[in-house]
Amino acid sequence: MLQAIDSFLNRFTMYRFLVYYLTALLGLGFILSVTGVLPVQPDAILSTIAIYVIVCSVTNWVFAKALKIEVNFESTVITALILALISGPVSAFTDPHKAIILAFAGAVAVAGTRLHLPIKSKTLRESRLAFVHQDLGLIPSLTALENFELGNLALESSLYVNWRERRRRFHSVGRRGRSATSRPSLGRRGAGGRPRRRSRRR
Repeated sequence: MLQAIDSFLNRFTMYRFLVYYLTALLGLGFILSVTGVLPVQPDAILSTIAIYVIVCSVTNWVFAKALKIEVNFESTVITALILALISGPVSAFTDPHKAIILAFAGAVAVAGTRLHLPIKSKTLRESRLAFVHQDLGLIPSLTALENFELGNLALESSLYVNWRERRRRFHSVGRRGRSATSRPSLGRRGAGGRPRRRSRRR
């Protein structure tokens, strides 16, 4: 039974499933608009979907030909459907000015730069990209050094850990950016793993 389910699921990619899911959401919105549950005109929903799909597909095809790269149609459709969900429905017949804005937004969304994962920091700087951490993913019970080396320790198979070398590398990284010694601890322990002393007033 499980083998049959796995064989069936392996025929589809995550891109394909996402296309089906987004299509189902837009289809549900269209049905609710037809029945009067949503205060939106059904033709506006269809018009918005058509604008995004056509503009995104054409823009992607033009850039793919110009840059001589492979066209990923499913990725383009996903972008178009997501834009159709997050933007308000616009009818190209009753509001052509807003329809032009939607077309421009679809072209800008697709006409980006393809980056290969994993993205290196140098690639981010060259592409003029930046991001803000919503969650640093730090473990408060660990030291700053241990949090810094957590990913490397998880990937290594050796049981021996040269903490002296790792501490030297940690401080060298801190000196290149902000000083790592200005705030060495995330919890009750310092960067070297030793408990911090608290001064008490007498």
